[in-house]
Amino acid sequence: MKDYIKKINIMLQMPIKLYIFKQIKCLIFMVLYTVISLVFPGFISLIIDEGIKNYAIGKIVFYCSAMLICGLLMILFQYLQKVSFYKLAQEIVYNIKHAMFEKLLERNIKFWMKYQIGDILRVLENDIDNIQNLLTSTISNLIINFFVAVGITIVLLIINPILGFIVLLMAFLFASIQKKCGDKIQEGMSTLRLEMGELSSITNETLNHISTIQMADLTALERRRFDTKNSSVIQQFILQTKRVTVAQLIGMSFNVFGILVVLGIGAIEVLKGKLSIGVLFSLTIYVQRLYGPIVTLGTEYINIKNTKPMIEKVLKILENKDSIIDGEIDWICAKGKINLFNVNFKYKEKWILQNFTIEIPEKSTIGIVGENGSGKSTLIKLLCKLCIPQSGMICFDEIPINKITYDSIKRNITVIPQECFLPYGTLKNVMEIDSKEKENKMFEFMNKLGVSLEKFPDGLNTELTENRGNLSGGEAQKLALIRGLLQDKIIYILDEPTAAMDLESEKIFCSIVKEYLADKTVLIVTHRKELLSVCDNIITF
Repeated sequence: MKDYIKKINIMLQMPIKLYIFKQIKCLIFMVLYTVISLVFPGFISLIIDEGIKNYAIGKIVFYCSAMLICGLLMILFQYLQKVSFYKLAQEIVYNIKHAMFEKLLERNIKFWMKYQIGDILRVLENDIDNIQNLLTSTISNLIINFFVAVGITIVLLIINPILGFIVLLMAFLFASIQKKCGDKIQEGMSTLRLEMGELSSITNETLNHISTIQMADLTALERRRFDTKNSSVIQQFILQTKRVTVAQLIGMSFNVFGILVVLGIGAIEVLKGKLSIGVLFSLTIYVQRLYGPIVTLGTEYINIKNTKPMIEKVLKILENKDSIIDGEIDWICAKGKINLFNVNFKYKEKWILQNFTIEIPEKSTIGIVGENGSGKSTLIKLLCKLCIPQSGMICFDEIPINKITYDSIKRNITVIPQECFLPYGTLKNVMEIDSKEKENKMFEFMNKLGVSLEKFPDGLNTELTENRGNLSGGEAQKLALIRGLLQDKIIYILDEPTAAMDLESEKIFCSIVKEYLADKTVLIVTHRKELLSVCDNIITF
């Protein structure tokens, strides 16, 4: 039980006691609505038997007025119930998504080798909403509808024990069939969930590389891949819909047979003079009211079965241990010296670095060259703590990297990857301009690298659109480099920094490296001769 509560705490990102308190606040409105809804049908028999039957206009008016007040109170409490549950639901969604995103930003390479991007997107976009439904409306519906079903059954047993007993037996039969349907639905949902994650991955990959796919004439291959997986998802959806529909039709069957039983047996009781028409009318209403809670209980049971694979996925991500390992030493007054001693690293079974040893002096500019797959990108990831070697040691200023805090690494190292990334937003926010000095320096770099100011008609408030739609590849790379230069850190790691530049821009960038990064430690991964010419030394992988 303790382990279960701990898992709920992890997922909710709030103490279980606080969650229960918030849930009870929401339940109060639901209870009030439910109590009044149970009283509501009773006025029908009073209106018929005491009013209409006796031609008592005063009683008809009184009971109709009381029934109207009950109806209005039902509407009011249902409104308050829905609003309160919505607020709790949105708080849960925010908490889980925030926790998930925080965890994803801290995950290392090992994690991303296990999980597909599409599957993660599916969790963030769909699964969390389904989980909050479970933790708010589903749980509340189960509690309330259980008591409503019990309450109505007791009323039926009091009014007519035979009818009440028969309806109770039918409810148990419905519940047992529903359980079997729920098991099949859960199994089907696990399969569907996997298929949908794979489809999301294919879609995400294609859209993120659409121009490359078009130019490389891979559209036919991608279309076949998408259509095959999309067809598979649709088939699983159809199967799952059939399972859910069957479970829902069982509830409808309970309603039909329940009313027929009440009318059949009730009619006989009326003919025998043991039951009034008004009471029979109320009994049919109560059976119909019982149908709702019974079906809801079955539906929510199915929702729990449907949501269980999603909860397991979210918990699996939140509890995953493949995180960037933090240290306890705050790397202050950094000088920029880097040492690797006998570093060995492999992806799965393939060794990338073996007994790798280098020493990079502070304030030096080092060129790194090598064939694809030789370990250049791996070196960058190791220096950023995105992965850890199987053996050996990496040190910054003689401090082992595993003992340095991750915040210290980010505070002292700027990495400009080959695949430059600029988030969308205003130029000011993207470039993190927080002072006039920084703004002037940015425009100075833009002018030197030939980034036209006409591209930014609103100045710092110009929006950089998603996927850099209003920038060329060269302009995006130049802005990424300028952003890195403005950060003014002690170590710079540049991966093919001029790949999208023309020769003239590359020469200008080399002069910037000489002038502005002379007192920094700079690692440049490149094969460009112009860039290598500014390096103090060259390391070949």
